[in-house]
Amino acid sequence: MSYWNSHIKENEEYVVLRHSINRFDGHVNGIRFREGYCVVVKGSRPYNTLKKLPLIKSSEEYPLIHLRSLKCIMRDKDLETIFGKDVYLQYMKVKTPIIKAEELIYKEEVYKEHIENGRCSFIKLNGEPCGLEAYTHSISKMCKLHILEDKEIISKLGYKIPDRELTRDEQKKYRARIFKRYDK
Repeated sequence: MSYWNSHIKENEEYVVLRHSINRFDGHVNGIRFREGYCVVVKGSRPYNTLKKLPLIKSSEEYPLIHLRSLKCIMRDKDLETIFGKDVYLQYMKVKTPIIKAEELIYKEEVYKEHIENGRCSFIKLNGEPCGLEAYTHSISKMCKLHILEDKEIISKLGYKIPDRELTRDEQKKYRARIFKRYDK
């Protein structure tokens, strides 16, 4: 951004303008261009003067999040040194919800891929899926360990989870009865 906007306004809409000369680094009317892009407040005096220039008149406008794709910006703090603190603060406000949405989409894709590869569909407390192989006859795509812990599945089979600790022999018999019924 330019030195004209020394105060930070939260409700201003910043726009990324592209110069018609690719990779243009320099200043035009006091506005700094980096790799052919600059950031200005839409409708402001610098924006209007830039739009009157023939090289920028028909240029494309991008939202502020477009700055992620510039090669000169390796970290978010680079925005502060290149375009100013006001642009950096607005960028961080715009970026945060977009990053969270992308993380959710990525987690869903990883989870679907995890299940397609024959792994257990149970999600642990830390948010990661179980790494054990899913039981072949399982409709819910769960491993044997998590089938035994799921009260709904056990109750559908006509059994209940024992209230007390079982001995090893009792555990083996309990598992064998459940999985014999489950295989049917």
